[in-house]
Amino acid sequence: MPQREFANQKRLMEYAEQNGLAYLWDGTPAFVKWRRRLSHEEYEIVNVRTSRGVRRAMLFPKGLWLCISGQPKALGLAVPPTLLARADEVIE
Repeated sequence: MPQREFANQKRLMEYAEQNGLAYLWDGTPAFVKWRRRLSHEEYEIVNVRTSRGVRRAMLFPKGLWLCISGQPKALGLAVPPTLLARADEVIE
């Protein structure tokens, strides 16, 4: 199957929002972590054109993000606000 390509970051964000997907940029620690955590069927690697060239991003269902990220709360564990702030930065 050919790899999906987006003309710019805005198009990626629009596509993700319309389809209920989250995305992570290649080269970030979160990208590596989630790529190991998910099976190949659960995510898609796409190319995104930027002013600095083409970057890869991973698209996956927001439900997976919420399910896995929501586990500490479901277990009654406290999540430090600084950790939540970092997670918000990764999502954006």
